[in-house]
Amino acid sequence: MPHFTEDTVTRLRDRITEGAHLVRRYWPDDSTPSGASFLKAEAVTFDADGWVTITTREWNEKNGRYAKVKHSYGPDDVVAVVEMKPLGDTGAETYAHNDSRLTLAGGHMDARPGGNLRAWDVYRADGALLAEGVGTAEGRALLAEEAPEMIWVHHGDGKWNARGHGRHWKIQRGRRNPDYDPHTSPTWQWWLYDLLARPLDGGEWKEIKTDSESPQQAREAAPAPQAADEATH
Repeated sequence: MPHFTEDTVTRLRDRITEGAHLVRRYWPDDSTPSGASFLKAEAVTFDADGWVTITTREWNEKNGRYAKVKHSYGPDDVVAVVEMKPLGDTGAETYAHNDSRLTLAGGHMDARPGGNLRAWDVYRADGALLAEGVGTAEGRALLAEEAPEMIWVHHGDGKWNARGHGRHWKIQRGRRNPDYDPHTSPTWQWWLYDLLARPLDGGEWKEIKTDSESPQQAREAAPAPQAADEATH
């Protein structure tokens, strides 16, 4: 079974290399990665701003053959990498481990035997046991509290979320537009952004900061800001 590591491009830079198996996806609370979804990087290029371009070979149904496809990820995009190893001298690869582990920024989760990847033992980065036999969502929430900083996940269409400091956080487009100059304003300034939070166990979202001029400005109003790109992707 596989070992997966899920984190930002910046944190995983040393592991995003030619031959790496990865996918850009933030796995939802009620599921875990599937190895079949991962793509093998045939070429990897980082630019000066930390963006990475990954070239893969993917099956094109329309043309009936494999074709090279390029994917570009920003420095704060969340990706997952699966550990692989050669399968003898066949040229093929297989999972590098015989147990299932999901490593996150705050530690890791080991799958319980027979739990169908839905029951986990949760450990901090220093190896301390946090919980036994918990669900994926609970394990993620525990490790989010242990992470050195909140990991903001971009879901497109001006939406981000994160966990940290005992709360769920989200950033979304606000209800009004800023003064916009198409000649001088960056594209993300079509909108103003709001930061909202709620307890980890649910409840109503409450506005923490409204009318931020950029997603980064909204992030800075949360307890654990991180330097991130201005979401031009």
